[in-house]
Amino acid sequence: MLTKKLSGEKNMPMEDETINLLQLRAFYLVAKGGTVSGAAGLLFRTQSAVTRAVREFEKDLKVILFERHPTGMVLTSEGKHILPRVEYIIEELQLIPVLLTRFKSLSPAASRTELSWLFNTRRLQLFVSLHQQHYVQQVAKQFSLSQPAVSSALRQLEEGAGLTLFERTAFGLKPTAAGNALALVIQRVINSLHHLRADIAGHLGAVTGTVRIGALPLSRSILLPQAIITASQHYPDLYVATSESDFSTLHTALCGGHLDFIIGAIRDEETYNDLNSTVLFTQELIMLVRRDHPLLTSDFSRQQLAHQQWILPRPGTPSRRLMNEAFQALGIPPPQPRLESGDSMLVRGVLTASDMVAVVSSHQLAVEMERGDLQPLPLTLPHTRRKIAILTRRGALPSPSSLAFMAVLHETARFYQHS
Repeated sequence: MLTKKLSGEKNMPMEDETINLLQLRAFYLVAKGGTVSGAAGLLFRTQSAVTRAVREFEKDLKVILFERHPTGMVLTSEGKHILPRVEYIIEELQLIPVLLTRFKSLSPAASRTELSWLFNTRRLQLFVSLHQQHYVQQVAKQFSLSQPAVSSALRQLEEGAGLTLFERTAFGLKPTAAGNALALVIQRVINSLHHLRADIAGHLGAVTGTVRIGALPLSRSILLPQAIITASQHYPDLYVATSESDFSTLHTALCGGHLDFIIGAIRDEETYNDLNSTVLFTQELIMLVRRDHPLLTSDFSRQQLAHQQWILPRPGTPSRRLMNEAFQALGIPPPQPRLESGDSMLVRGVLTASDMVAVVSSHQLAVEMERGDLQPLPLTLPHTRRKIAILTRRGALPSPSSLAFMAVLHETARFYQHS
């Protein structure tokens, strides 16, 4: 199993061979109606054209999706297995006209329902790349197309949407509010297309593909590394890509389909009501110092804390708020920081080479604590326990690779919670 970071996500090449959305739509309509003739009528295509589209879709996925009978088309087990994701993709695309009414003087009921402008995979890929890179020339080079071809694809999308999706500026294309809203949905559609082949492989007993993880600091010391090691032993064809950033950035990436899930502390559910959370374990804040620190070799008292230099969580973070509340509950003024950081490597480096005191999660520097390099002070910070969880986007359809990796995370968390 391979791993990599996603810091350069916007420049990553398109993975897999392109799934044809028109063929996918033909499969969907035949699956829902059970006949080619019914699908042909809805698509305003000949029956032979629909039959050909379904066969090409099967050929592309390298699997038979229908049993052909004189009375109609019956889904095979493989066809039934991918149907939920196909339905999810279609539903996402069908919601776009309603979404765009927010930017028009129309009611949702009056929104355009004709969707042919959206069922072109390359057009959607070009739009996402334009949204990320802002320059037609760069996108044309990425896809080996002419600049007029890219501009034509954008024009077709804007005509279909009935809205301007980009403003033309001296610094390239700047997405409009409508363009930003559309990009979130289209990115989710493209990422779902990538999962189709992995869905089939999973149905046949193989876990393949990429799982994209947003890793917050509290998951990166032990939990995630050990889970990656375990997953590599069980699933040799699984590929892991991680993104390390602040929660707001990872949340945006999750909503846009760039990530499968986030591992970290649960945030305010009212603020992030578009997320589902599955708790892995809990942990609390502790005060940590180096081995042989003066506070460890003398009779410790809380009054000594006022004279220390402190490494604290960044301001505005849940950890900083809980720390302040804990010190107030102890009747001690909250400490003032000499250093504010959430970077475990930086905190570890400063702690081991100085007499500073750090307020960190109990698992954040667990390896150094197990070795004895760092030790906690004998004072509990009350009411600082937090739930560490897997956070997924509500309504998302997880891929087989992400389901497999989440199962490994649960097993790993159970081991470390009781060790």
